[in-house]
Amino acid sequence: MMSLTAVSFWSVVKKQYWFKVKAYKNAFSTLVILQLLAILFSMNGTSQMGSGSEMVYVSVTHYTSSVVIIFSMIWCFITAILITTKAYKNDDFAFVTNRLSGNAANVLFLLTASVIAGITASLSGYAIRISAFFIHGVEYMGAESMLQNPLEVLMGTAAAVLYIFLLGSLGYLLGNLSQINRVFTFLVPVIFFGFAFTGGGSEGGVLAQILTFFSGESSFLLFMLKAIIVSTALYSLTSWLTNKMEVRLS
Repeated sequence: MMSLTAVSFWSVVKKQYWFKVKAYKNAFSTLVILQLLAILFSMNGTSQMGSGSEMVYVSVTHYTSSVVIIFSMIWCFITAILITTKAYKNDDFAFVTNRLSGNAANVLFLLTASVIAGITASLSGYAIRISAFFIHGVEYMGAESMLQNPLEVLMGTAAAVLYIFLLGSLGYLLGNLSQINRVFTFLVPVIFFGFAFTGGGSEGGVLAQILTFFSGESSFLLFMLKAIIVSTALYSLTSWLTNKMEVRLS
């Protein structure tokens, strides 16, 4: 009986997942638009330095996909909040379902969205450099390529995916909290800005310390472990909270 139950559960999750991928396809159109905007914002480079004398001057501009990744993180955060709204949650009632299967399908959808956003954001770095070469008339351009250093490129892409998925997990939790009680709609921004500006000094606010907890990690494996553990904890907390909400069968 346990085997039949497991098959039934994952069968429902699979159906819900593919339904969400098709139903939320417009979200990916929004991602494309945001990433194109981020590429335009990156055309002048993310940092610049120069040095020279009366006869020679050398200017070095760094072109990265960091702005595109940040835009992708914001996109996933907002998308995660949107799929928790009542209009989207009512779509789950087309299936014989419960909160657990609905949450599992949502997590799989957000994971898929994070992978797509992370890969395209990382690849945009090449588009930015090529565009800058033709637009600004760059004399010399150096960049990591997949053939020269595939491990570095893969780790950078994986890091982008994890950052995006992490923001998605936070958005999913906050979205569900606001659905459980409307008070959280006003409470969360207060907490956010409180974290951003409390605990000043050399270490910055609480929010800055949280960001450093991830971005300041020099070991990729430890960063990956942190991101996975925190994301899993946030999704698990969301699942536990939503399981207490009303289950509707159709």
